[in-house]
Amino acid sequence: MNRQVFIVNECVSFLTIKIGLNILMILLLYLMLHFFQLQTQLSSFENMYQGSLLEKQIVRVQYSNFDQSGGVGKPLEVVSSVESFTGSQGHYFIKAGGQVVVDPTSKLILRDTEQFLINDQMYVRPDVIQVNPPMAEALSQEIDVVHTLYAAPTNDGNIPIILGAGYHDVYQIGDQIDVTWLVDSQEDQIIGQEIQYRVAGFFDEHTEILNYMTFDLEPIALDTYAMIPLTEEQATATSFWQPDLTFYFFPINHEDTHISPIRLHNEIDKLTDTGYESLSLQNGNSQIYFALQGVEVQRNEAASQLTLFLIFSVLQIFVILKLLVKQRMKVYKLFYGLGSTKKTLCIDVILSYTIWLITDCLILYLLNVFVLKQVWSLAVIVGSIGLWSLFMLLFLGIAIGKLFHRERMVL
Repeated sequence: MNRQVFIVNECVSFLTIKIGLNILMILLLYLMLHFFQLQTQLSSFENMYQGSLLEKQIVRVQYSNFDQSGGVGKPLEVVSSVESFTGSQGHYFIKAGGQVVVDPTSKLILRDTEQFLINDQMYVRPDVIQVNPPMAEALSQEIDVVHTLYAAPTNDGNIPIILGAGYHDVYQIGDQIDVTWLVDSQEDQIIGQEIQYRVAGFFDEHTEILNYMTFDLEPIALDTYAMIPLTEEQATATSFWQPDLTFYFFPINHEDTHISPIRLHNEIDKLTDTGYESLSLQNGNSQIYFALQGVEVQRNEAASQLTLFLIFSVLQIFVILKLLVKQRMKVYKLFYGLGSTKKTLCIDVILSYTIWLITDCLILYLLNVFVLKQVWSLAVIVGSIGLWSLFMLLFLGIAIGKLFHRERMVL
């Protein structure tokens, strides 16, 4: 009976202390998992960021809204300012601009396109890409025919146009194509302005270029597209249909260390009297850049929390150990009472800690799946359990040392 009472009392004392230690260890393991997860995210962002350093990145300037007076702003002043700061020319690229329309019967339409009515006249929008001289020069390095857009002025006043390979059976070089440009009149009414283009050349079949209107730069097949130049008259227009600042971009190299997202934002903030209420800047990898900064801040915060918790946990565990030693609670007798011998005691103790480790991992897994809704990778879990095991082996070594050197063991 006394033996049973002893075992019950020792079990209560043992479990009371062990539950407290176990709660600390669960929290410690969770913080380690959280820290390793942030570290993994940071490494991933760093790899993406360093990979982007090897390539050119695109800087775009965008406005949030028009000024209070309803003006349309002065995009060329903004473009000029960014050109001066970056040392890169503003490239203008727009796909399927809403201003370019043709009659539904025009041979420029190679596929079914939705028709719409303006001033009692039906129109359709052809697949047209418009570029300015810097953009044309950049494209001509890979597609030679593009240089004809700005090669020389024509005597007849017609503007050059380059057609995709799908137009070979429809047009010939030198043919004239009539296009309607939608512009606003002084009465704020949309009117059509007729412009004549002259076929200056054709793209080879299956020619592709990057769609610079998107950040992923997905390719565009030019077989059914036409390409036209941005004329000086259009570039300097002050009507509502002036070239949109959104479609200018500036390719820069990461070797230019003076150019950073923050400095570019500051440069944009210096612009005044441009007609825009506010301006913002989009960088080709700014999302990666700022995400990198955000994850690094979280990682540092997690590291600080983990460090403080480690200090707190170690101090509290040693306080509990010292308290147990002072009270001379020979908890190892509990193992003897449960059937352990001197030969099997160490193995039994290790197995008990293993069971607690598995229990902790199961609790954390359930917490992760049903509460936190997070996914921890195998590397994160293994690394965290490895650190957890080192701490447990440290305290287990202390306990075993007390058993052999002082003939008592405190767990």
